[in-house]
Amino acid sequence: MSTWSEIRARKQPRETTVVLALDDDDVLDELDRARAALAAAEARSTRVPENDDAQAALAAARQRLDDASDAAAEHTVEFRLRSIGRAAYEELVTEHPAEKDRGTSQGAHLLAACLIEPAMTLDEALAFVTDPEWSMGEVREVVNAAHQINQQARKVDLGKS
Repeated sequence: MSTWSEIRARKQPRETTVVLALDDDDVLDELDRARAALAAAEARSTRVPENDDAQAALAAARQRLDDASDAAAEHTVEFRLRSIGRAAYEELVTEHPAEKDRGTSQGAHLLAACLIEPAMTLDEALAFVTDPEWSMGEVREVVNAAHQINQQARKVDLGKS
């Protein structure tokens, strides 16, 4: 059995990643079509595993998805966030209440504290949350992820009694 000191030493801050599209609909639509084509090819190859045409179509669909994924990756941005700990989080949300300015200040402070990649200063985070080029949904997605990694527990069922 572990001691509290051993458990505490093993505890790591939670991290999460939010991937947002940079609005190239054609590229992202092709990714969706490639996923659908792969699902159809997999279903067909499962029904007729001995059919060479089905296996060739499956290989082609996998390649199409790989190509579409590579293209889509160039049109996305990843926001990687790390929790700041309960005390720091509680202090931040107390000092910057969401009701004050519809969450703009709180969101910016939280992102400046939690973002690992891309790292943002407070001014940059404020620019992000107020930039009209980013939709409200996109900004909320990143800010909500920062709240979630600081508020939620990750529980694991090991399947043991």
